[in-house]
Amino acid sequence: DSNAGCSIDAIKTENIFYSLAVSGQYIIRVDLYSACSVTENINYEVLVEGCDVMQTVTGSFLPQEADFGSAGSGREVLVVNVNCNGYLAKGTVSYMTPMSRFNPLGSVVRVVDAAGNELGTSEVERDVTDARRGVYSVSYEPTDVDSAVYVEFLSTNNKIKVTDHSEVNTHVYRVTSEIVPSAEVMATRDVVINTDDGSGAFHIMVTLTRGLPLYLSYGGQVADYPRIANWENGKYAKGTDNSASYFYGGTIYVGGHETDPDQFDDSVLLHEFGHLINARTGAVITGGGPHDGSPITPNFAFSEGYATYLGQKVIGNLVYCDGWCSDLSNLADRYLGTTAANDASSGDISEFLVASVAFKLDDQIGLGALMRQSLTDPNKLLLEANYNRLGTLNAVDFSDMVSIVVCPLDAAQRNPSSVLLNDNDLPWIQEVDFCA
Repeated sequence: DSNAGCSIDAIKTENIFYSLAVSGQYIIRVDLYSACSVTENINYEVLVEGCDVMQTVTGSFLPQEADFGSAGSGREVLVVNVNCNGYLAKGTVSYMTPMSRFNPLGSVVRVVDAAGNELGTSEVERDVTDARRGVYSVSYEPTDVDSAVYVEFLSTNNKIKVTDHSEVNTHVYRVTSEIVPSAEVMATRDVVINTDDGSGAFHIMVTLTRGLPLYLSYGGQVADYPRIANWENGKYAKGTDNSASYFYGGTIYVGGHETDPDQFDDSVLLHEFGHLINARTGAVITGGGPHDGSPITPNFAFSEGYATYLGQKVIGNLVYCDGWCSDLSNLADRYLGTTAANDASSGDISEFLVASVAFKLDDQIGLGALMRQSLTDPNKLLLEANYNRLGTLNAVDFSDMVSIVVCPLDAAQRNPSSVLLNDNDLPWIQEVDFCA
């Protein structure tokens, strides 16, 4: 009884314990018996914890609300239904990258016994006090209270899973807490997933999950989102003898070799995600490339550049980071208007030029909306005709590239005023009317 008889003791804490946990409905009330000499609002915070429940509620009283109440008096602040037939494992979790630590939001968390039996499962949620870490709470029923148990985190959620290179059966990455000797002492376990423990798998999972809203906006469905990304720390992407990442057959393969690890490169991961959207829209998928900004054939440049544009659209800027963001070059600053942007003699262009222009067009005419609209258009003028047109070209100059992206083939449907770019935006463009 803190502050008993208005003798202020500065403890500011009172606890009510039930020595025997009993399942059922509990009503929690807070009563201001006396305000003593306090004239400002009197704040309270109530933590209810036990069995499968952990909730906090806050509020305040006005001094005049003091009632000198008896048993049952007070303000009802919470009603909880408690199940004490099982146990509760809870705590925080975060994963490390070379730059910082992050929250493995949505990843599956399980309580497992020594025999490998799953006793309960849940998902990691965001910690409202620290966005860089997650919180979890798993109710479980042990088969034997004396059996050793542990908490296990899996690199999967209800949208995507990240697996290793196993030849027979691929496996999601699993990171565990320390093993405790019995279910009765599990309680709170805080876990940090380090890079050596497979934190890259969790970063891949979280990063690719960020792309889902854009994927859905292009007409994709959650059910056909790429369910698998394949990666292994210190190894080449599966099926390659170099460190390149790639998209093939609905799976994103991520290079993890020490010479160029991609597991923490959001731009690289989301570039491959961009190819997923290209596949969803029926676009031609080229065979990949070095991604160094050098001029390449136009159909190559469009396929790769548009994937880069889509990935950077998820990130929200044009800063394409490879090598764990050691290269902070801005696409527009580095490639637009430079000699690396195009080759006048061959008509080849840089994929980064395409990505930069796509960003510019998206700002001015809503290119993303235009592409999405074409998916529902029975004629699919923009999408099918222009992709097919690109596939037949060996060389085009940049102005032709822009017209292919934004201009319908039917002259009657052209509206040049809606797609024109400013000479100050693209100073090497001489044409005034692209669609003409």
